[in-house]
Amino acid sequence: LIEIIESDDSQLFINEFMASNDSTIADEYGEYDDWIEIFNGDEESVWLGDKYLSDNLLNFDKWQMPDVTLQPGEFILIWADNDPEQGPNHTNFKLNQEGEEIGIFDSETTGFFLLDSITYGEQTTDVSFGRDPDAGNDWIFYLHATPGYSNLLGSVEDKLVRHSRIKVFPNPVTGGMVYFDQILNIRLYNANGQLILRKQNVISLNIDNLGNGLYFIFTDENDCIKLLIK
Repeated sequence: LIEIIESDDSQLFINEFMASNDSTIADEYGEYDDWIEIFNGDEESVWLGDKYLSDNLLNFDKWQMPDVTLQPGEFILIWADNDPEQGPNHTNFKLNQEGEEIGIFDSETTGFFLLDSITYGEQTTDVSFGRDPDAGNDWIFYLHATPGYSNLLGSVEDKLVRHSRIKVFPNPVTGGMVYFDQILNIRLYNANGQLILRKQNVISLNIDNLGNGLYFIFTDENDCIKLLIK
């Protein structure tokens, strides 16, 4: 008899996956296999070792996840290659390019409580399918896949093209202030997709406390501005 206890309902998400990987990213053996990105959207760390991943929502415990603790906001890349002998991050199933299911299940003691799932249709080679934004409810195709990183960066180039009406100057910039051509509510992210700051009703921004590098500024309408600090 198995005693069923309440699931902790961890905020683990199937955040992005690719069911036909021809040239996007190779595993540690140089093989271009299917992959699934898991994201911890919780405010607490989550141990994966008692949880399961499956491509069949009726087969809860098909593949036990690795003995890894995923920190808040952290991603892990799982190779869905049906090569479990290659290591703990390699599953015993592959993804079907024509469409199927993916599910994350909690431990046996919770009755394999379903934490997250996606039922998807036909996929395109080297185009990923993922949440927009990370842990969001909407799913979109990403021409620029971001395995192991925030989905925010995957569609940045498309958003930059679509929303070029927003201007920031000077850009590139070396210290001091940057200015917008209209009053905005903004979110500033670094190149790793980490949220750096939020500002309301601003037409300028002091960037003296920011390090050199590439940043992305998003508005409430998800307009995107690329800012380079030298």
